[in-house]
Amino acid sequence: MSDASRRLQPKILLSGYYGFHNLGDEAILVALVQGIRARLPDAELVVLSQTPQQTAERLGVRAIGRLALPVIWRELSDATVLISGGGSLLQDVTGLGSVPYYLGVMALARLRGVKAMMLGQGVGPLKRGFNRRIVGWVVNGLDAVTVRDEASAVLLGDCGLAANRLEVTADPVLAMEPVDSERVIALWHDLDVNPAHPVIGVSLRPWVSWTERQLKSFSAVLAQYAHQWQATIVLIPFHRPDDEALLEELRICLMARPEGDRPRVSTVSVALDPPEMLALLKRMDLVIGMRLHALIMAAAVQTPALGLTYDPKVSAFCDALGYPTVASIEELQDSERFSGVLAEVWSQRDAQKHHLVNEAACWSKQAARNLDLLEELVARP
Repeated sequence: MSDASRRLQPKILLSGYYGFHNLGDEAILVALVQGIRARLPDAELVVLSQTPQQTAERLGVRAIGRLALPVIWRELSDATVLISGGGSLLQDVTGLGSVPYYLGVMALARLRGVKAMMLGQGVGPLKRGFNRRIVGWVVNGLDAVTVRDEASAVLLGDCGLAANRLEVTADPVLAMEPVDSERVIALWHDLDVNPAHPVIGVSLRPWVSWTERQLKSFSAVLAQYAHQWQATIVLIPFHRPDDEALLEELRICLMARPEGDRPRVSTVSVALDPPEMLALLKRMDLVIGMRLHALIMAAAVQTPALGLTYDPKVSAFCDALGYPTVASIEELQDSERFSGVLAEVWSQRDAQKHHLVNEAACWSKQAARNLDLLEELVARP
């Protein structure tokens, strides 16, 4: 390729929590790659990944190690735009490294004179004052900033970002289309789902506030209602292998019920692609989600859901879309309260689905706004 043609071809670097086998973050990456290729078919895409070879083979992009700073620096030399996000990258509750790493990649882009965009991120929690100050300093230097919810916009304002410097859009996954592949159809058959009865999907994740008492209370209520409603419970790990042990413990609790009260329980054992997971969730009648992207993907296919809040990002998303929530994992140990919530959600699922169908086009348009701004940024001298 000549130097002249290379200059006409935009080169976009994508930075995020990619290559860690977390279905939510991989869904964001797939949505971005699909969206960029539809808008900018000539763009060269380079993904910063924990497992670059797998990412490259799966998506047909170039991928480099996310910690290979000399390589990243070299790739930025002729890049057009760096995208940071989406996902929950700028937060300091799961470790001390996220904020400095993702801000550092943005800062490298600015040092190279490369346009940089924070795209559809959910920001926070930021519990340390120093992190808030440095987030405000770096993000103020970006060329475009979009966040997926109002709470993130408020937090960035508290960090010193002016309101006119950002836009509230939506998570890119809300614009993704499901793919009902042969693998999904085969999996649905293997799950032994009775087509005449409803299906409840459950996505949990490990978290410090889980206790044996809460899990047993949760499983007892869920088993009781699933048996009453003749529903199949399908356990869905969104991050392998992290989620699998907890879901297996839940399965054991559900199956420990007396034989006459035991619900039908299956586990998704196949690692589906994000569009396939959308198709699977679309087949369900209700999703009980602790993983944020279990809820986001359910909303993308208009499946009713109940959010289990372990982090403010879950409540922020559910509030925005009208999903009911259990306010904390600790609340699950109050079986009477959880029983009331679950019964209410089940009785209102048709109304909730009607709301989701009516709002779907608006959410998809908000998600597409991220790519509108990216196009403008690429075209800007």
